Amino acid sequence: MGTLFSAFDIARSGMAASQVQLDTAGHNIANVNTEGFSRQRVELETRSPINRPYGQIGRGVNLRGIERVRDTFLDAAYRRSAPGLGQAELESRFYVQIEDKFLEPGENAFGQRLDQWFQVLNDFASDVDKLPQRQSVVSEAESLTQFINQTHRRLDDLRVDANAEVRNAAVEINDLAEGIAKLNERIRRVEGGRGGGNDFRDQRDLLLDRLSKITDISVNERDSGEVNVLIGEESLVYGDQARKVEAFRRSDLDSLGIHQDFHQLRFTDTGDGVPPGTGKLAGALRMRDEILPEVMGDLDSIARGLIQGINGVHSQGRGLEGITGVLESGIQVEDPGAPLADHVPFDVINGSFEIAVYGQDGGVGATTEIAVDANVSLEDLAGSLNAVDGVSAQVVDGRLAIEAENDGSFHFLNDSSNVLVAAGLNGLLTGTGAGDINVDHRIAVNPALLSSGYSADLGDDGDNRAALDLADVEETRLLRNGQATISEFYSTLIAELGTDTRSSLQTRDLEQSFLDDFQRRREEVSGVSLDEEVASLLMYQRAFEASTRVMTTTDRMLEALMGIVQ
Repeated sequence: MGTLFSAFDIARSGMAASQVQLDTAGHNIANVNTEGFSRQRVELETRSPINRPYGQIGRGVNLRGIERVRDTFLDAAYRRSAPGLGQAELESRFYVQIEDKFLEPGENAFGQRLDQWFQVLNDFASDVDKLPQRQSVVSEAESLTQFINQTHRRLDDLRVDANAEVRNAAVEINDLAEGIAKLNERIRRVEGGRGGGNDFRDQRDLLLDRLSKITDISVNERDSGEVNVLIGEESLVYGDQARKVEAFRRSDLDSLGIHQDFHQLRFTDTGDGVPPGTGKLAGALRMRDEILPEVMGDLDSIARGLIQGINGVHSQGRGLEGITGVLESGIQVEDPGAPLADHVPFDVINGSFEIAVYGQDGGVGATTEIAVDANVSLEDLAGSLNAVDGVSAQVVDGRLAIEAENDGSFHFLNDSSNVLVAAGLNGLLTGTGAGDINVDHRIAVNPALLSSGYSADLGDDGDNRAALDLADVEETRLLRNGQATISEFYSTLIAELGTDTRSSLQTRDLEQSFLDDFQRRREEVSGVSLDEEVASLLMYQRAFEASTRVMTTTDRMLEALMGIVQ
């Protein structure tokens, strides 16, 4: 049979178990608001009994261990869903910022500025001989081109921000991988393959959750309690070793040719690229390399459409006076002998243009036709213009410079080759896209040069045919291969951008709901319920008190027995 001393031991084991349960419940309550904490519970088992002829006598309770309440299936499901949310959050944030750059809708929106610009051109066509009206056209053109420049610059700033997200992803991946590797080592030392490093495991799971929002990861647990982490097929963490990731510059990453310092990620030790997969990293790369270049490309198309349409009219017209002094081409080329069309985004076709040359007293100019083929160069143009009486031309620093001789003047007419637009000669607008579109400085200084008519007679101030054609650019289908006006193209751009923004926000909300569902289910399993823990405290208290009662009773029995012996 058992002894009174064995009863003491049974009571002691019960008291010890209750005390550990009390400590564990207190630990759970203390960490109720700790991110990533999983509630813990004490696993108990009965001690091996003592065999007697009449049966087995129990020997109390053993503490088998303190276990985390955690569902690894839900953890895996959460980490499969997390990259989708990480990417959707980043993309939706950028989409909203892209949409904001156009200030739609509002009085200062780009669409409103386009409408105001063409309204001013219509007003100008009704009153071409007044300098104040000409100044209004120049001022409105400056306002519009500055807005296009600013919008282009702000969109490019977003690309720089997206590139910064790529660089930051390398830092985050390295920090998280190093943290996971260190926790692997601690867990291995604490558990020794037997489990028990619960708090370290919670910390590691939290780091794994954060890493999974950056990119797709695979997690495999080893017998030692350590985990191996892979990105794609590449190992990131193996036991207590973490590989480093670095962001390196690649000059060929920018499809727009603006930046030389965009980054890509690779593993430092091998130089192999980091698979972007899905996640915040993939979202940043997609924004930088696909979405923003596409929007900026559309803005470039609008700017080029304006330059093509406005300059296509303006270059062939004249203002209240002819062109005096030196007229430089708005286009600067590296090789003046190469075809002009190789340097600019404007086509040159077989055709011709005319130049009217005036003496010092003005009057009716002498007109000369100059033939142009599609492969004409600036040097070719200079040679053809030098053959015209009254003007001289040369290429200086990659620009064509034309000058009227003997204090005369000149202007161009009837360009069927588009070479004047391509070379940037006598245009109201300069540049080749949204980043550099501007108002020609000569016209900004002297609005009298603003083209309003086509007449070769400088005294014909009432000729408004060019002004009417400038206003008609609003209705000219210059974009999408002659299928859309500038306003229609812009409206489509804004509509598509609005649709993409709403879609990205809906995707973010959907991905968030998926992840919230997995997190809710994880909380149901692993979360701390204060009501349950308080109820357990009362149960542990009663169990402890009962064990002390056993010990008190046993002590009295032992005292009675000792009294008999005495």
